[in-house]
Amino acid sequence: MRTAERGGYILNPDSKRVEKVVGLMTMNFTATGRYFCPCKQSHPLNTETDELCPCEGMQEEIKTNGKCFCRLFYKKI
Repeated sequence: MRTAERGGYILNPDSKRVEKVVGLMTMNFTATGRYFCPCKQSHPLNTETDELCPCEGMQEEIKTNGKCFCRLFYKKI
């Protein structure tokens, strides 16, 4: 939530989507101590190369598409 507020974004209004993405990030955090992006991670997770959330491309994705790849963060309208 803080990431959305700081970036001037909103969370996806679809609470089921938010729960899914956040749940997967929480699993990654439990396993590694870091919030890896579940939508862009390799399988199995590679802590050396996989991106953390918020990912590096998030701002450009939101600017271009109105939402990030994971559909977690959206542009404020």
